[in-house]
Formats: sequence, structure tokens, C-alpha cells
Amino acid sequence: MGSNSNENDCDFNPQVSPEMKPKIGQEFRTLDDVWTFYNAYAKESGFSVRNYSVKKDVETKEITRKKYICYKQGKGVVIASADTSGRRGSVRDDCNVNLVVVRSLSGTYVVRIFVESHSHPLATPLKTYFLRSHRSVSSARKCLTQQLGMIHIPPHQQFNFLGVQAGGFENIEFTQKDLYNLERDKRNELKGHDGDILH
Repeated sequence: MGSNSNENDCDFNPQVSPEMKPKIGQEFRTLDDVWTFYNAYAKESGFSVRNYSVKKDVETKEITRKKYICYKQGKGVVIASADTSGRRGSVRDDCNVNLVVVRSLSGTYVVRIFVESHSHPLATPLKTYFLRSHRSVSSARKCLTQQLGMIHIPPHQQFNFLGVQAGGFENIEFTQKDLYNLERDKRNELKGHDGDILH
């Protein structure tokens, strides 16, 4: 297979096992099941998923069609670099990867469209955990960070501890920024409760 020197003209196909790859006609019980399956495929492939559009039945308001896209779909602004290395890449890369499901007469969701070739390189396994749709803080880790916070261990030290505990930062499944956001949300929640107590 020949290669093109212009990266923008290349297709990047995920290298995953066939059972992980969506198939036209594949059926799912719920939209949550669709998301779980497609996001797992995306994680294995090295990209992140975004919800894009929905169509609803006018009368029942039930979702009849839903589209999921690669997080790099759309055109982004190119940011000029301050040094001589040229430009820095945009988050968006006009990628056309998408998955469309439609509601069947029996109420399940069936894959109608599946586009798998990306217009950009895919993330390596060590970097996949940085991608938004794969970042999540489990209940157990939330509880642990709250306990560490109670003894005044700051978020960056908590993150280092979790990295050691998990055998590497790539195994934590969220970033240090997510930990700071969790701490911020917890403070805001406590402020709300303080306000309730004063009333």
C-alpha cells in the first residue's frame, strides 16, 4: 500500500478486533448501550466521541435518530506558534467519522451509518485517557480523594498518589484538571449547603 506525503490526505483506520467494531444493522436495546459500545470502540481506537444531533418524534418526543461524531469533527482555528516551528494544531480537524442509529419499530436502536476512516492520527494507548469521553472519576476514587482532602493533601499530590496506586497515570482514566474540577464542584456544593443553613 502506497503512502501519501501529505498527512491531510491520508485515512487513519482504527486497528481493533472485529467484535469491537460497529456494524451496519447492529441492534442495541437503549441509547445508553449505543454510547457504551461506541465509546469503548473509540477508546480502543484512540479517539474521543461527541454527541452531535438527535431527531425526535413530534408526538411522543422519543428519539428516533441519533448521531455520534469524532471529537475532531468541524473546522478549527489554526493557532500560530510563537516560535519558529510553524503552527500548532487545532483541536478540530474536519474529521468525518460518525455513527448514526435509528429507532426501530420494536423500540431498539439500529446502526444505519458507520464511517470509520479518520482524517487525523489516532491517539496512542498512553494518551487515550486524556481524551474527554474516556475521562471519568469512579465513585471509589471520589471517596478516596475526599478522604485525602480532609487531611489537607492538595489535588496535585492526590493525583501523584493515585498514579502510583494505579501503576501509571494512564491507568487513572482522568486528568489532574478533572481532579481540580472535582474539588471546585465540592467546594461550590458546600457553599450551597452553608447558604441553606443560614436561612
